[in-house]
Amino acid sequence: VNNTDKAAYKVQQDLDWTDYAKIIMQIKNNSSDYCCFSMGIQTGNGWKWFETPQTLLKPGRSTEVVILLNAPNFKSEESGWNYSTSLYEKNIVKSVNFMVYGMFGKTSSGKVTIESFQLMKGNPYVPVKPKK
Repeated sequence: VNNTDKAAYKVQQDLDWTDYAKIIMQIKNNSSDYCCFSMGIQTGNGWKWFETPQTLLKPGRSTEVVILLNAPNFKSEESGWNYSTSLYEKNIVKSVNFMVYGMFGKTSSGKVTIESFQLMKGNPYVPVKPKK
């Protein structure tokens, strides 16, 4: 992987995340290089993609990653790919991509492990209009 190419794992399944407010993951970077993690989430009956902000994964360390599903900090085509929109149509989640990027223009290889994954219930969803 490098800062433009990524490694990804895709889960394609019809899911309803209406009642869920956050995801908490523990992710271990088993490599000797820094890398970043983000999630891409496809919702609705079209190709609506939302991406979370990237989280830095330090080499040889385990990192807690918290994704707030109701926060207006996703990027999408509708927001001009700025981190300023909410995750729309959480009741129609079609696929989830787990993505790992390299850093600093370097090509890296190694292993990243999702040690735990928790989908947590919480407050009702209140959408925020995207800012362009």
